[in-house]
Amino acid sequence: MAEYTKNYNFVKPAPQDVADIAELNANADKIDALISEVFSVAKSAGAGIVKEITIPSNSWAASSENPGAYYRDVAVTEAKASQYPIVTIHPESISIAQEAGLSPVCETLEGNIRFSAESSPTNDISATIALISNGGVVAEGIVSHIPIATAETLGGIKIGDGIAVEEDGTASVDIDAKTATDEDVARMIKRVFGES
Repeated sequence: MAEYTKNYNFVKPAPQDVADIAELNANADKIDALISEVFSVAKSAGAGIVKEITIPSNSWAASSENPGAYYRDVAVTEAKASQYPIVTIHPESISIAQEAGLSPVCETLEGNIRFSAESSPTNDISATIALISNGGVVAEGIVSHIPIATAETLGGIKIGDGIAVEEDGTASVDIDAKTATDEDVARMIKRVFGES
């Protein structure tokens, strides 16, 4: 009897099940929609780059850090070590990635993305990668980038002392705790303008 994946409810036929083309097509449609969503969110959220890549089946090397594992650096010239990668394996390559034990986590290096697997894949793997710039936040499972707010740029801020934030995101200033007295104002004016 078929099972379903935890996060996106993909059908996982049991080994004894006969393949149901309609179920496979439904899985492919869900994957296609998720890839589209990743593209959309990553582009609107300030992803450094979103592009199609191929993870080659050749030139995998044994890992010295993780015995029994292999790694392959894939050239992505725009990649920076400070970026966060989101990789989506294309539907036609999922079984190849599974057979190789491709890790769901990869690492960004300068000019490369490092993939790890239990063995070299039997064929090339097609994927889409989104590289998110440092300073991103996670929202609904998608990493997105919010720039720091400036006078010219709408962006994120940190809440400091004397400011309270309600559960709905409303910010309020504690006026009593931060109100300057007339003497405070006079001292500030003297300090700034040098008036006596």
